[in-house]
Amino acid sequence: MKTSTWVITIGVIAVLVLLFAWPKFNSPYKADIDRITKSGLDCSPMEGTAQHFHPVLRIFVDGVEETIPANIGIFPGCMSEIHTHDMVGTIHVESPSLKKAFYIKDFFVVRGAPIERDGYTVGMTVDGQPNIEMGNLLLRDKQQIELIYTHK
Repeated sequence: MKTSTWVITIGVIAVLVLLFAWPKFNSPYKADIDRITKSGLDCSPMEGTAQHFHPVLRIFVDGVEETIPANIGIFPGCMSEIHTHDMVGTIHVESPSLKKAFYIKDFFVVRGAPIERDGYTVGMTVDGQPNIEMGNLLLRDKQQIELIYTHK
């Protein structure tokens, strides 16, 4: 192979690395990305497709519904396996691994807030039934999850 072909090949690889990896490592969101990856969740430039399902989360605080923010877990160069796209409460679980289990606590890790809140008790229903699993709730497609926070 000619030297010029090697130089072009190395240049193309370098550009691809910069496009996909650099934003992840040189980002104002580095602390968020580190928190996500240290928890065992992947964060890559694109969504995974081996698992792809959507539970729905609704949060009520003293009877008032709280909006779930859009783009939780989405940063330049990094999309967490658990993320949101809009503000309707749909959690997107999109992973390159079929063997990985995902729990509601994983969503709260990505969100950067604990499931518990100071000064509140929390209850949970899943598909309309009371549930005590809290953070250990295994996420499944089309689950309807409600967290109900009541001031102590």
